[in-house]
Amino acid sequence: MSSKFKMPARGAQNVQGWVDEGAASVGVVATPKEAARATGEQQTRLSIDIPSQIHARFKAACAINQTRMGEQITRLIEEWIRKTT
Repeated sequence: MSSKFKMPARGAQNVQGWVDEGAASVGVVATPKEAARATGEQQTRLSIDIPSQIHARFKAACAINQTRMGEQITRLIEEWIRKTT
């Protein structure tokens, strides 16, 4: 079993708790897979081809906003579904 290093969220108030007990102690869900387990929601992978420049800009924007690319894609899809149905 491999262990993964998990950084605390930027600005986390309880960094010592993160050090002592792990990311979950400060409310950080480290991976989308862990988020799915936490909500009990089944996940499906979506693979798409997009231009490299768009991918790079999207990745940078997500990093600046401290969010995961998958979370943003899910929000965009949910918003589009609401608008079109």
